[in-house]
Amino acid sequence: MKRISSRQGHPYSARDKEQALFLLDKSGGNFKKTAEEIGVTVMTLRNWRNEAIRNLPISVTEEMEKFTKDTWKNIHSLNNPEFIEDLKAQALKKGNIKEIFAGISILVDKLISLTRLKEKAAKEAESVEEENLTEEEIEKQIAEEEKKKGKK
Repeated sequence: MKRISSRQGHPYSARDKEQALFLLDKSGGNFKKTAEEIGVTVMTLRNWRNEAIRNLPISVTEEMEKFTKDTWKNIHSLNNPEFIEDLKAQALKKGNIKEIFAGISILVDKLISLTRLKEKAAKEAESVEEENLTEEEIEKQIAEEEKKKGKK
C-alpha cells in the first residue's frame, strides 16, 4: 500500500483507515512496521484499531465465551517453568526470542481487547433486553421495586 496522507485539518478517509488496519492484520499486528509503511504514527494506528474494535457489532455467544476461557487458560499455562525453559532454549537456538515475546505481547493485547468487547456486548445485550419489556413486565418490575423499598 502506498503511503497515505491527510491534508492538515482534514481527517483520513474511512478507506485509508480500513486499508491500514488490513495491513496491520496482515503484518501480524506489528504496529511499528505498518505505521512506517503507510506513513502514520504508531499512536494514530493504535487509535484507529481501538476505534474499529469499539464499533464492532458483537453478540455474546457460547463459542466466544469458550474461546476466551480456553485462550486465557492457554496463556496461563505459558507460566509453566518447564515450558519457559524449553521456549528459551528453542529461541536461543534460532536466535529470535525477541520475536516470540513480541508475539505473546500481541496475543495478550488481542485477548484483552476481546474481553472488553465481550463485556461491551453483554452490557448492550442487557440494555436491549430491558428495552424489549412489555408494559406488564415493566409494571411488575416497578411493583417489585416498590415492595423492596417498603420493606426497608
